[in-house]
Amino acid sequence: MDDLFEDAAVIPESRVLREQLESLGNQLVWKIGKDEISEKIIVRVGYANATQSFRDLPKLRGATDQEIAAAAKENEMIVEWIE
Repeated sequence: MDDLFEDAAVIPESRVLREQLESLGNQLVWKIGKDEISEKIIVRVGYANATQSFRDLPKLRGATDQEIAAAAKENEMIVEWIE
């Protein structure tokens, strides 16, 4: 799904930002799926020590790569920070 971000405006600092995000990504856990009621794509992100909080939240249904890409392209994705 890296190609989702190929159309983004590129600025010189973007390379540094990408490396910082990749480094941070090693410390994060995430879950991507569809809300059971609204069918919206939800991305839940948090530090690894928040794993228990992820378990306490309502389950997300599976979403295909195409559904995730469409939600990202249409700016319909919901991102939740989990602590």
